[in-house]
Amino acid sequence: IKGQIRQVHQILSENPDSRQAVIGIWDAALDGDPNLDTRDRPCNLALHFMIRDGELLTNVFTRSNDLIWGWSGANQFVWSVLAELLANALGVAPGLITYNVSSLHIYERHWSRAESLYEFPAVMRATSAPTYEYSIDDLERDIELLWGLEGDLRRAAFRSIPGLVSPTLAYFARVLVDHWGHSSPERGHLAGLPAALADA
Repeated sequence: IKGQIRQVHQILSENPDSRQAVIGIWDAALDGDPNLDTRDRPCNLALHFMIRDGELLTNVFTRSNDLIWGWSGANQFVWSVLAELLANALGVAPGLITYNVSSLHIYERHWSRAESLYEFPAVMRATSAPTYEYSIDDLERDIELLWGLEGDLRRAAFRSIPGLVSPTLAYFARVLVDHWGHSSPERGHLAGLPAALADA
């Protein structure tokens, strides 16, 4: 989605009534190739943003979502954070996020966990917009730094937690480092490091 976030920001900055602010995720030439030997094809196809009544509305279009790991474990968090940060960069409040999922499912091994989902409302609203200054340049820079951090962690080449403008993403970066420290033996020295840095 590189570059597309800035395009969406420009479209909605120039015309807040636009219905053309779309981020495409599925790459038909690559992801649609039947000969591609991978199980890691994008589940999310596109994001559509609109500003209505001073709020940024986000529509997520998804071909397939595992409710436990795919939606509640990743997508719900990632897209809500992106919507919040983009709304802040646009100077509007974050609004509703609507998920359009063609195949929403729960694997049998997760049935016991699924029972806890009954406790959450079907519609959740952000209570307030972030109060810190945050531009589209900050958003693009933060995303680049986060992707770089994750790449370093995957290659066991961690150097340091980058300085991120967004407090939300800064916290997420610490969680990411701590996760890798607890889940990977060769990165065990990272476990607890984020907490120590936060207290410093």
